Amino acid sequence: MVQKIRWNNSVKTKQFLLLLVFILVNVIFSIGVYEGAFSSARDAIYEKMSAQAQFYLSSIDTQISNTRKMQTDFFTDRKLAFLVYPNTNMSDYERREALLTEEERLLSIKNSNLFIEQADMYLPYSGYKITLNGVKNIKEEDYIVIEEYSRYTQKSIYYKEGELFMVSLGNNNYVADEMPEQLFFISLSIDKIRESLAGFNSIEGSGSFLYNEENDMLIESAGGEFLGEEIVSQVDLSGNMDHKMQIVKIENKRYLTSVSNSEYLGEFVQYYPDDAVLSQLNVYKIYLSVYIAGTLAIAVLFSFYTEKFVHSPLKKLLRAFGNVKAGNFDEQIGHRREDEFSYIYDGFNQMTKRIKTLIEEVYIYKNLKQRAELKQLQAQINPHFLYNSFFALSRRVKRGDLENAEEFANYLGTYFKFLTRNESDEVALEKEVEHARSYTNIQAVRFADRIKVEFAQLPEEYSGFLVPRLILQPIIENAFQHGLENKEGEGILRIFFSEDGLYLYIHVEDNGEEADEEYIKKMQEIIENTDEREVTGILNIHKRLRIYYEMEGGLKIGRSELGGVHIQIVIPKNKGGENH
Repeated sequence: MVQKIRWNNSVKTKQFLLLLVFILVNVIFSIGVYEGAFSSARDAIYEKMSAQAQFYLSSIDTQISNTRKMQTDFFTDRKLAFLVYPNTNMSDYERREALLTEEERLLSIKNSNLFIEQADMYLPYSGYKITLNGVKNIKEEDYIVIEEYSRYTQKSIYYKEGELFMVSLGNNNYVADEMPEQLFFISLSIDKIRESLAGFNSIEGSGSFLYNEENDMLIESAGGEFLGEEIVSQVDLSGNMDHKMQIVKIENKRYLTSVSNSEYLGEFVQYYPDDAVLSQLNVYKIYLSVYIAGTLAIAVLFSFYTEKFVHSPLKKLLRAFGNVKAGNFDEQIGHRREDEFSYIYDGFNQMTKRIKTLIEEVYIYKNLKQRAELKQLQAQINPHFLYNSFFALSRRVKRGDLENAEEFANYLGTYFKFLTRNESDEVALEKEVEHARSYTNIQAVRFADRIKVEFAQLPEEYSGFLVPRLILQPIIENAFQHGLENKEGEGILRIFFSEDGLYLYIHVEDNGEEADEEYIKKMQEIIENTDEREVTGILNIHKRLRIYYEMEGGLKIGRSELGGVHIQIVIPKNKGGENH
């Protein structure tokens, strides 16, 4: 039970009396000086940001609107109508003059918009491609481009894979999946847009960007701080905050943001560092000097008082925690006064005793649990696998295929010899791979008509690495049972090795058709949630690797390039030769 502390001995009471005086002085001056100063400075900056944004968006939207109109008007030209199909009654001279006229119109459209980088008119049936650099014959790759971009005609402007473009077919009766009669493609320069946005970076640390969630577009100003992704995750872009000031915090630094909407490009966001307002506070230096002089005396008294009654006991407690962190769980501390610290110290002393007891209990439990899980894993010999393997061996003997029967029997012997040797919970990686290879060879013989196995050689320098037993074979077994079991043919199982500066990776991937996104997501959730009460084979391996390599190793699960599941065993190189 906690003994009741007399109010006059309480650190809380003593500190409250001093803080009350300090807060009263601080409120009187800070509300009148700082709130007014910062508010006026922020409003001035924000008004400037909003005015700039409206002018810029009006300008760029007008350019895009005009370009779109010119793009539409381009198709009304009578000469273009004669160029659409090759069998029109035009002489070579008339056709040449018509093509040159359309080329000049393209140049006119480019000159009307500073952001246009490329403008191409495709006439697939007549085989012409009119560009800013001349008239060309349409090539095979151009037809691919036409088919690709003919789908982007529902909106005025699109953004895809770093490219901002406008597409028009000039035909409202266009039928999907058919070759259009004509396609007008305009590409806008991202770099020029970035340079134009840089004009808003008038303060060091400021920046601006265009963001369109639907098109996954984020174009940041050149020379800015490139904080677009962080700001997008915090500001309200729903439209409710249009032209209203918002404050975001990134890495302990506050930014003043302005959000405006463009008809074509989405949201236009500007951000200034909030401390920019400090440059406008020079007028208030006199008031601040008076405020500082008045609070300095209180601060000195407060510092002296808290040092004696709060900081010194806290330092003592921190030193004790440091000793516990270093492994000294016999640390005990005392306190002469009857205040909160005396009870904190008593709780600390009881805590260290309890932690020491729990560590001993957990250490014993962890070792027992690890060994129990390993024994359980070793005992999991699938009876179906066993009798199917013997049936396969029997068929080879009956056929008189003694050489392959002997080889198959050796695979079985190596496989079960490894499982029945229990003298150690860890094994050289070479032995672990040999065991997995034996299992894989057995399955490859059984399913030779419908599954192809590719098993790479283990790099020699990693042969002696110590690893937990049975970390590779169960993963391969999982691939056969859950990935390739229903494959009627052309199944692929691939096991290979890779490395980087820190880790060795063992890859197991297949082309099983069972592995949809939901299945892979479920497997990822299983290994991420290590508190699962139901310990599956995959989770068992992941947990043992995490414990064995002190939280550095483990499993990674994702989509295979073959179409199925890709599981990676991650082994830290710096711990591969240690005896855990």
